[in-house]
Amino acid sequence: MIEFLSSNLASGILGAFVGAILGSFITNWLSIRNEKVKLTMEFHKEWNSYEMSVQRRLGYHCIKLFPDTKYSDLTHWDENGSISVFTVLRFYERLWHCFDTNRLNKQLTATLFYQNFYWWYFISFSTSLKASKEDWSSYNDIEKL
Repeated sequence: MIEFLSSNLASGILGAFVGAILGSFITNWLSIRNEKVKLTMEFHKEWNSYEMSVQRRLGYHCIKLFPDTKYSDLTHWDENGSISVFTVLRFYERLWHCFDTNRLNKQLTATLFYQNFYWWYFISFSTSLKASKEDWSSYNDIEKL
């Protein structure tokens, strides 16, 4: 009888231990997943904020006015527009670093940003920025994104 009770006690303790480990793992996994979605949505909120919308619009007009100008020379032609282009560029750099270090929900990031990124990459970054890629570490980050 004592052996039966000690066997049940050991089984109960082992079951509780395994349950606690499993529960901790699931809680941690859900927490990390939630943080990735939260950070992704914060990037999306920033991208669609009034301030960033103004920067994107000014940057867009600057790129349209000076499509063949290297980014390193852009400040000579349009200082305010170039600041806006660099603001967008830095946003995508930060997005890439969070994406690369697995801090974002990758599927949600792709869904939320692919249309805007397509324009900025193919119309601006891959032409103007590529022309000066030796001078810009940003080129490699944007290229990977």
